[in-house]
Amino acid sequence: MKKLFIHIGPHKTGSTYIQKNVLENRNEFSENGITYPEQLIGPQWGHHKLVESIRAKEARDIIELFATAEGHVFLSSENFEDLAEGEIEFFSSLIADYSVEIIFFKRSYSKLLVSAWQESVKQGESKNWSEFFLTHALKPFRSQILNSSAVIEKWEAIADKVHVFDYEAMLHQGVDIVTAMCEKVLGVDISVIPAAVNKSMHLADIELIRILNNRYQTKTGKHPRTSIRDAYLKLKAEKDDSIVSAFSLVEKSSNVHSLDDSWIISFFEKRFAYKAKMYFQQDITDVSFYSLPDNNICLRNELVEKVKDIEKKLCL
Repeated sequence: MKKLFIHIGPHKTGSTYIQKNVLENRNEFSENGITYPEQLIGPQWGHHKLVESIRAKEARDIIELFATAEGHVFLSSENFEDLAEGEIEFFSSLIADYSVEIIFFKRSYSKLLVSAWQESVKQGESKNWSEFFLTHALKPFRSQILNSSAVIEKWEAIADKVHVFDYEAMLHQGVDIVTAMCEKVLGVDISVIPAAVNKSMHLADIELIRILNNRYQTKTGKHPRTSIRDAYLKLKAEKDDSIVSAFSLVEKSSNVHSLDDSWIISFFEKRFAYKAKMYFQQDITDVSFYSLPDNNICLRNELVEKVKDIEKKLCL
């Protein structure tokens, strides 16, 4: 029976890096009897458009994708983790000819929370760190970040096998996530050049973009998406004085925190249902610290004036 490998992420676990390298090595995959379909890819290198088609229940597009795929199939999109059970069941009805294997990368929840907050701001959201954290901490069982076992379980319902990788341990051990996944699950031997694809930003930059996102949405009633981030980074690359000054103000007001001793994070780390089955599993005792912005920094007159100067230069 043909196999369908579905890499479901989650977000902020090297998914873009995986997708870029798999697409660049499509010939090696094909030689090993695995297709990485070109249909419904984008933006960038993952099957994000496929996820949109599943949500819209556009069966025709999905059927066409599999009709042109030869042998086994590998799909990748971190947005797969966001699908509801009903949407997964709909997708399952279209892939009955395949034996399904799910691939998931488990990352430290503390690091994942901070990284996910950064990404949300980069995509145009305006919740400060405390608001973002409380969204997950107040209803932790509904959080896809803290309760990642539930994400895997809803996909396990249609799968014949689940593969979970210890993302944190792999980084700690110097193991490349692409080559390891290909070797352990897909049986494909490929060479990659390790490189950061979706780089993290300094948290002071994130806070400034967040403030600008909020002001833009308040003034226009429109969601900025990535327009503020893109314009900000362009101006920052020019070493703009207003950004340099604003960055310094935010950075100096930031406080160093560790989330690893949070009882909520500790609780969900301990109850992760697939820990014993993970590839490269290792208990890492290192404590991570984050320089998180002061929630009240946006109220300081000095910073407000700098932000206004930045707004004028962004021309948005």
